[in-house]
Amino acid sequence: MGLVIFNAALYVLMLFFYWNKHKRLNFFLIVLLIYAATACLCAYNYSLTPYKWNDLGGGAFVYLFCILLIFLYPLRKFDFRDNLIMVEGDKKIQTLAIFYVIICFVNIAMSMDKTIELFYSGDWAGVYDDFYADEENVQLYESSFQKLVKNLSNYLSPFAFVYTFYLLTKPKLPKVLFFSLLLSVVIPSFMSATIVASRGMVMFLAIKLFISYLLFSSQIPPKRKRILLLIAAGLLALFLFYSILVTVSRFGEDESSNSLIAYFGHSMLSFNDGIFNNLHDFAWGKRVFKWFIDLLGSDSYFSAAKAGATHGHAFYTFVGGIYIDWGPIGTIIVALITCVFIKRFFEKHVLHLSDSIMIVFYVDFLANGIYAYNSGRALVWIMTYVVYLIVKKMENRYA
Repeated sequence: MGLVIFNAALYVLMLFFYWNKHKRLNFFLIVLLIYAATACLCAYNYSLTPYKWNDLGGGAFVYLFCILLIFLYPLRKFDFRDNLIMVEGDKKIQTLAIFYVIICFVNIAMSMDKTIELFYSGDWAGVYDDFYADEENVQLYESSFQKLVKNLSNYLSPFAFVYTFYLLTKPKLPKVLFFSLLLSVVIPSFMSATIVASRGMVMFLAIKLFISYLLFSSQIPPKRKRILLLIAAGLLALFLFYSILVTVSRFGEDESSNSLIAYFGHSMLSFNDGIFNNLHDFAWGKRVFKWFIDLLGSDSYFSAAKAGATHGHAFYTFVGGIYIDWGPIGTIIVALITCVFIKRFFEKHVLHLSDSIMIVFYVDFLANGIYAYNSGRALVWIMTYVVYLIVKKMENRYA
């Protein structure tokens, strides 16, 4: 028990010292707060089920803490209140936003019947069991066209999130476009969560909306903030209602609270007990570059379980996902490279919309990555950067 308390103390003390020094809400503090809460939940979860965790070590917790701080480093001085966000080439960017709305509404239309059927049946436990029993072969798309539409909307979503909240800063709010975009960023993500009976995906969506709002909050008029508060309350009620339905269906009323504690309070334990000292082989890029390896017709298969990992296959933090690919030294190198690459976006005092895309993407990656981390993430990073370059070109910033 002492080790998990020590782990929680690392994050809580870091949070206390950072707040005591800066006394301002910023992305560094928010992400660190999520990490501290997760560490405390891990300690509580351990107290409920100590028999599940037999090989915890202090070194693994310290290693995880240090790697997370490297990834957090670019955020340390960035304050969304002090940064002015400029948008150039707005007509071109608006056209891209309209294109995003169209493909999302097509996606919604193609997925609506299945979503209604799931809510009507209420068998969330069956949906979850069917998906994870044969995850590799589950059919998430009804056709190749639907797959294309979903992928396009996913790759453009970082842009859509920031543009949605940017619209609230304009002197005259384009109401139709704003509400169309808001529906487009919320409904498809919510539908994707229902297809696999996921609670985490709904929470990730809420965090991403909150991060996007905060980036523009200092430029949004107070009256619009009050309207946003009402919208947020409605969305929160919907998300809670859905999460309760899924939790009760999967675990029953008696175990619902324990299941939530286990869900949000095991990623750091899984990293420590499940992979840090257990792996006798690493994927060497087969997981992170899975899509590209498959495209080239090579073998991307790698079983973390066969390599020694325990406690599942995804919930060991994003650091754990990188660790499975590159090992202890490689993970440090990846963290340093990422830090050097991304910090330039956080060092600007005048941001363009394209910069905002990378900022929201990275903060979201850090905030949600403390829980789950799936394979194929290189494609997501590359496509987000491609969208950044497209928007940057629309801003005429290559001239």
